[in-house]
Amino acid sequence: MGSLRQVSLSENRLGKEGVIILCRSLLNNVELQVIDLADSYANEETAYVSIRHLMERTQFLSRVNLNDCFLGNVGTKVVLQGLLNSNPNLAELKLAHNEIDDDEVAELICEVIKTKRFLEVVCK
Repeated sequence: MGSLRQVSLSENRLGKEGVIILCRSLLNNVELQVIDLADSYANEETAYVSIRHLMERTQFLSRVNLNDCFLGNVGTKVVLQGLLNSNPNLAELKLAHNEIDDDEVAELICEVIKTKRFLEVVCK
C-alpha cells in the first residue's frame, strides 16, 4: 500500500475496525495525498487515533474527508491535533455531521486554518 496516492472509501461504512486496519496499513505511505473515509463510523478512540497517526506521517496530504464519521468532540479534537502536526499543504478538510458542538473544537479548526496556507474548504 506504499504507492497509493488516494484512498477513497466514502460510504463504504468501514466501521471502527476497518478504519483502524486501513490506517495502520497505510502508515508507511508517506506520499498519500487524499484520505476520504466519509461515513465510516470512526467513533472509537483507537479509530480516530489511527487516523491521526496516518495524517501525521503523510508528507503530501492535500484532502481529508471525514464527514459522517461520528467522531464527536473528542475524536474531532484528536484528528485536528494530528492535522496541526502534518504537512502545511492541506487544501480541503471536511468534518460535517460529526456531532461537533464544542468551543475547543472550533478553536482547533481556527488553528488549522491559520497553519495551512492552501486550505480553502472547511466543513463543520
